[in-house]
Amino acid sequence: MAKLKPSSKHLEVLYPTVRVRAGNKGGSGTVLWSQEIDDEFVTFLLTNHHVVADLITVQKEYDPRLGREMPKETRGTAQVEFFRYRDGSRAIGTYSVDADVVTYSKSEDLALLRLRDIEQAKYVAKLPPPEKVTEIRIFDKCHAVGAALGHAPIATDGSIVSMDDEIKEKEFWMSTAQIIFGNSGGAIFLEDTHEFIGVPSMISVSTIGWAMSAITHMGYFIPFWRVYEWLEEEYYQFIFDTSISFEQCEKDRIKAKEDQTRLLDVRASQELPAEAKSGQYYKT
Repeated sequence: MAKLKPSSKHLEVLYPTVRVRAGNKGGSGTVLWSQEIDDEFVTFLLTNHHVVADLITVQKEYDPRLGREMPKETRGTAQVEFFRYRDGSRAIGTYSVDADVVTYSKSEDLALLRLRDIEQAKYVAKLPPPEKVTEIRIFDKCHAVGAALGHAPIATDGSIVSMDDEIKEKEFWMSTAQIIFGNSGGAIFLEDTHEFIGVPSMISVSTIGWAMSAITHMGYFIPFWRVYEWLEEEYYQFIFDTSISFEQCEKDRIKAKEDQTRLLDVRASQELPAEAKSGQYYKT
């Protein structure tokens, strides 16, 4: 019997979706970029902050240079599971690659992971240009894809039904494509173009007495324009803007970090007691 080949929808909607494991928690992720840099491939994927939050810890550690306890952040390693498919649709196994959390935002509920793999990711989500945001409307058909309840990626169909919900001063869009716990960090794709347009982040919940029920067809997702703004703020805009290089963003990111470190050092020195300022513990 002839093997069934995957369609463009399989390649562009289903296959870029991965399962993310972070300690005892997990969710989904979407591969956004994979290119060759200095003779090896660099791959980034997007997920929600709350999916990988347990990997990020902040503890106070004594800094002898400043003579005080200072916060120190450590980040654990995420495991990213890619799926292999047969006949286009049948998930027949996985392979896992370690990944590092390179940047995140709790308020935006976004996190960017970099794979430790040096080979190119075979399937990458199709990213729309920023101006596409003006073309998307309510009733546009879409797919939600994610590892719901830890399952292999599940695709559901629906429509965009709201584009102006505000939660904690952030804009969210809503679709009727069903999602449930585990979909977080996955993706919403337009049905016609297969373009990535957002990240499932939360679902509506109905409370009656002590009982709570998830309303799976009222799923909120972070629209792609918010993802793009955040990536630009973190100097990773090369992911969606081909006019900007990986190398330039890396230079800008290093400079921004150095500037921030200098500013924090100055602020810390201003808060130190007079005897510490005049001693050998801090030099400007």
